[in-house]
Amino acid sequence: MQKGEDRNFFRFATALTILVGSSISIQSTDPPQGLEKAEKLLRIIYWGPEEMKPDHHWAVHIPDRVPDYGPFIRNNWTGGLLKVSMMREFHRTAQLDEVNKDALGTIEDAAAHERESTRVLAGSIAARAERIQDDGMRLGLVNYYNWNGHKRQMLGSFAETYNYVLLNGCRLTPTTRSKRSSAGSSMIQFQFNGEPYAGEIRVIFRHKQTGVTSSEDTLLAFVAWMKPSTETPLDDDEFIWYEFPELSVDTWLYNTYAQAKDSDCPPCVLPLANVQCQVARSKIGYKDPPLSRVRFWLMEWATAPKRKNKLCC
Repeated sequence: MQKGEDRNFFRFATALTILVGSSISIQSTDPPQGLEKAEKLLRIIYWGPEEMKPDHHWAVHIPDRVPDYGPFIRNNWTGGLLKVSMMREFHRTAQLDEVNKDALGTIEDAAAHERESTRVLAGSIAARAERIQDDGMRLGLVNYYNWNGHKRQMLGSFAETYNYVLLNGCRLTPTTRSKRSSAGSSMIQFQFNGEPYAGEIRVIFRHKQTGVTSSEDTLLAFVAWMKPSTETPLDDDEFIWYEFPELSVDTWLYNTYAQAKDSDCPPCVLPLANVQCQVARSKIGYKDPPLSRVRFWLMEWATAPKRKNKLCC
C-alpha cells in the first residue's frame, strides 16, 4: 500500500457504511435538504473538503425547487425532467408504503415476538451429547446460572453443540467448527458496562441443567473476548481512523484473550440473543517513533461492527 492509500480505503469504507448501512424512510426524505446533505457528506468524506470544487452537477441544482430530487436533466425530444420525475415517483411510493404500514401496524405488533425469536436461528447439530471438556466453559456456565439465580445445583456435564447459527440472517460459525484458518465468521460484538467488546465464538451450544426448565431452549455461546489496547488510543489524531468515527473502529491486543475468571470483561458464556452484531477484524502493524535509532513493529487487532447505522443529516 502506497502513502495516502489507507485514507482512501477508509473514505470508501465510510461512504459504504453511510450509503449501504443506512435505511431510507419517509421521515428522512421529508426535510427539504436531507438527501442533499447526505450527498454532500459522502463527497466530503470521500474526496476531502480541499478537493470540493463547483462542477456541472452542482451548478444545475436549484435548491428552492428540487433540493431532494437532484439536477434537472432535460430530454432533447420531450423536454421532460427525467430525474425529477423518477424521484417524485419514489417519494409517492414511500408515502404509500407508510400508509400501508399504518394499516398493518396491529399485525406487526402481534408478530413482534415471533420476529424476535427468529433473530437467532440454530443451524445443524454437531453433537447431541458432547461432554464439556473446557474448564473455562464450565466456569462460564456456573457463573451464568449463578447470575440468573440458579445456585446450589450440580452442573450438567453434557451439551448439544451446533455447527453454526444465523444471526439477523448472517451466518455465525464457531472457531471449533470452522474449516477456515481465520475467525472471520466467528467475530461478534457485545455491550458490557456501556462499552463495546469484541470476541471469537468458540462453541455454540444448548445446555440442559437440572432444576432450570428453560435451559435447554436457550442457545448459548462460549466466547473468547479480546483485550482492549491502550497503545493505539482512538482519540489520537496520529491514527488514520480518528478521522472516521462513523466506522466505530476499536483496537485490541494482538492474539491476547481474556480469561473466564476476569471481571473486567464480559461473561464468557452468554445467550446468543444478547449479541449485538458481527464485527470485521483485521491485523494492523505500525512502527513506534525512533528510540536509539531502532524502530519497533507493534502488531494489534482492529475491529469494526457490521451493523446498520442511522444517517443524520
